[in-house]
Amino acid sequence: MNEFLVEGQPYRLPMWLINGVGEGPSLVVTAGVHAAEYASIAAALELGRSLDPGSLSGRVIVVPVLDMPAFTARSIYVCPLDGKNPNRVFPGNPQGSASEQIADWVFRNVMCSALLTIKFLPCREELLFGNLRLFAPSKVSLCPSC
Repeated sequence: MNEFLVEGQPYRLPMWLINGVGEGPSLVVTAGVHAAEYASIAAALELGRSLDPGSLSGRVIVVPVLDMPAFTARSIYVCPLDGKNPNRVFPGNPQGSASEQIADWVFRNVMCSALLTIKFLPCREELLFGNLRLFAPSKVSLCPSC
């Protein structure tokens, strides 16, 4: 389920969960930790829409906009619920501020389920010119022990 409480209020995190037809590891793709990461958000949205479960083994979880409050408020680097940069609070804190609670839920329920995580980061030039390289991941890492 991708709905959970943040500061006692329901928070819904947009995501795709694509289960392949065969067994295999999980991959997590995240974007939109900062609200102005338009190219990476667009790439994650396209990835989520285009993956064919029939051609996959394992599962892929795509989170196109991790910080929805910032995205809807057009707050570029900080979550308007607490003024914190979500990228700086991982792995989060279930008893902390709004950003820390979101990070905690994403870390425990999404990232820890994967063998590999890919974080899409923005490149303004690629957004302006429609360069296909916007689909290239900016950070790839093995999920830490959870």
